[in-house]
Amino acid sequence: MTVADYLYRLRVKANYDDITVFAEGPTSDAEAAALAADLVDLANATLVVHEVRLADRIGSKALVRLMDEVLLKSNSYTSHLSLRRDLHAGL
Repeated sequence: MTVADYLYRLRVKANYDDITVFAEGPTSDAEAAALAADLVDLANATLVVHEVRLADRIGSKALVRLMDEVLLKSNSYTSHLSLRRDLHAGL
């Protein structure tokens, strides 16, 4: 079962009574910020799953080395990547 399968099952079992945030958009800045933070968390969790699989294939050291290269070359938001890098370095 993949994360996509899990999300599909959640969607199928959803009751859609409260879909206004998706149908009409957030009603406040706070709701928009909370939704954005939740989506970032979901994306990061999905990335960790894929990174663990990559680490299994190429080794944790190689994955951490690649993440370090990205962090050195990146000038955008990398805080989540650096947290995940530290997680893999500790494995």
